[in-house]
Amino acid sequence: MGLPIKKEDCDISAKRISRALNNVPESSVWLANFTSNQTRRTYRMAILEFAAAMGFKGEYEWQEVKPARVIAWRKSMEGRGMSDRTIHARVSALSNLFKHLCEKQMVRDNPVRSVRRPQVNSDQVESVVMTKKQAAALLSAPPGDTLMGMRDRAIVATFLYTGARIESICRLQVKDFFEDGGYMVLDFKVKGGRIKRVALNSEHIAVLRQYLRKTGLETATESALFGRMKGKGWRRKTLSAPRSQYRQEICTYDRAQ
Repeated sequence: MGLPIKKEDCDISAKRISRALNNVPESSVWLANFTSNQTRRTYRMAILEFAAAMGFKGEYEWQEVKPARVIAWRKSMEGRGMSDRTIHARVSALSNLFKHLCEKQMVRDNPVRSVRRPQVNSDQVESVVMTKKQAAALLSAPPGDTLMGMRDRAIVATFLYTGARIESICRLQVKDFFEDGGYMVLDFKVKGGRIKRVALNSEHIAVLRQYLRKTGLETATESALFGRMKGKGWRRKTLSAPRSQYRQEICTYDRAQ
């Protein structure tokens, strides 16, 4: 039998919770409102870097920021050789924070609004494009006679055939590979918590089915689709490894021809 809970105890707990919430920095509240882990990570790094560059130690110091200080930060990033896209993203993150602080009446104005950012062409693709020959060689690079090789081939095939983000592939579970309306599909969890369904071609399907059959994951619907050999899911950095490893081998081979 549990101990009786007194009304005054509930009142004390409510007051403690209220005080704790009131002490949460507004910048943390702003950051927590984003649903994408990648966005939170990117914005958090931008804000931490700006605060460190300005020598800030407390939340109240946001009121002291002037456009000149933001420009000085932008110039320091330029001096360190950061790309225009990175600088644009970080200044935009800071501007978004100040927009939030203005709405909460914690600062009078957004000092970032008048600061110019590098021009970025969002329609321009800066990634290196692989040729069909390189893509085919990359797909066949992992050994087909080992479980790890079959898994790596399935990972590479998913990168090549779907163009999905690394983070979305990390989140895939076995149950996300299924038949829908006569087509085999993958359900990717993308930004904003949305689901993006992608129909697969016959080559991709064959690679995935062979991998699932050999590893015995066909019925393990709640398991990570691309698990490490100990059964755990991949993190963002480690999932890049198979693709990078085999791509480097193929590019080195190509240059030697």
